[in-house]
Amino acid sequence: MISNAVELKDAIQKLESDRIVQVYLLRQEFEHAYESINPLSLIRDNLDDSPSSKFLGNNMISTSVGLATGFLIKKWIIGKSENQFRAILGSAAQIGVINVIAQYHSAVEVVGRTLLQLFLHKDKKTDVAV
Repeated sequence: MISNAVELKDAIQKLESDRIVQVYLLRQEFEHAYESINPLSLIRDNLDDSPSSKFLGNNMISTSVGLATGFLIKKWIIGKSENQFRAILGSAAQIGVINVIAQYHSAVEVVGRTLLQLFLHKDKKTDVAV
C-alpha cells in the first residue's frame, strides 16, 4: 500500500516502465503475426519446407484452384445483394468448396485436365473446320 508521495512516484514510474515493456512486446508480437500472414512469406516458407518441387507445384495449384473456386462460388451466391444471410451462406460455401477441393485434390486435378483437354480439343476442331 502506498503511504506517501515518494512511494506514489516510485509506483507510477514502475507502472510506466512496465507499460513501455508491454508496448514493445506487443509490437514485436504484431510484427511477427503480420510477417506470418504475409503472402510472400507464406510462399517462401512453403518453398523452404518442401522436399519436392512437384509436390509443391501440385499443392500450390490445388490450393489456388480451391481458393479461386471458393471465391467465385461466394461471389455467385452473394451477387450484388447486401443481404446478411446471403453473405453468411456465401462464406460457408466458400469454406466448404475450399475444404472439398483440398481434400479431393487428385479428383479435381483429373476433372480439370479432362475439361482442359475438351476445351483444347474443341478449339482444334473449329480451327480445322474453318
